[in-house]
Amino acid sequence: MAFLDDVDRTLSQLGQSALKKTKNMSESMRLSGAIREEEEKQKELFRKIGEYVYENELGTADEKIIGWCQDISASRVRAMQNREQMTALKGMINCPKCGASTAPNSTFCSVCGSKLEELNLSPKQEEDESSVCPNCGRKADKDAAFCTYCGTRIPAGQPQTEETEAVPKDICPNCGNKIKPGQIFCVMCGVKLPE
Repeated sequence: MAFLDDVDRTLSQLGQSALKKTKNMSESMRLSGAIREEEEKQKELFRKIGEYVYENELGTADEKIIGWCQDISASRVRAMQNREQMTALKGMINCPKCGASTAPNSTFCSVCGSKLEELNLSPKQEEDESSVCPNCGRKADKDAAFCTYCGTRIPAGQPQTEETEAVPKDICPNCGNKIKPGQIFCVMCGVKLPE
C-alpha cells in the first residue's frame, strides 16, 4: 500500500505542477498581449507626434526634421501618383475627398459617402458632344450606346437637351436604379424617392 500512496502523491504533485505551469503560461500570454498593446499605443503616439510636427511645426523644426518632412511629402506624392495609375488601370476613379477608388458611374463614394457629382468627379462632357438617357435623364457621351448610370440603351440621334419625360416609378430618378415598391430611399444613391 505504501507503493500506491507514493504513486498517488507523485501524481498529485505532477498535477499541481502542470496546473501551475498552465497558470504561468496563461499569465505570460496575457502579459505579452498587454506589452504588445502598449507598444502599439507608443507607435501610434509617435505617429501622431510626427504628423503634428509635419503639419504644424515645420517652420520651427531643425534640419533633420525638415528633411524627413520633405521625404514624407515626396512619398505622399509618389503614393498618390501610383494610386491614380492603379485606379486608371482598373477603370476606376479616385474620390477627391478621401482618395478611395470608386466606380466611375457611382453617385456616392463607397468609403466616405461624399456625393461625387458635387465634387465635380463626373466626366467632363461638352454640351454639344452629349446626348441624354431616355430612362434616367442623365447626360451620356455622344456616341454612347448605353447609359453609364442606369444601363439603358441610348437610341442613335438622341436629342442634345434633357427630356422632361416622367421617370417610371420603378426607377430611381437620380441614378436610374430599379427600386422596389414601398422603398423610401434608393439603396444605390441614397436619394429620397418620390411618393
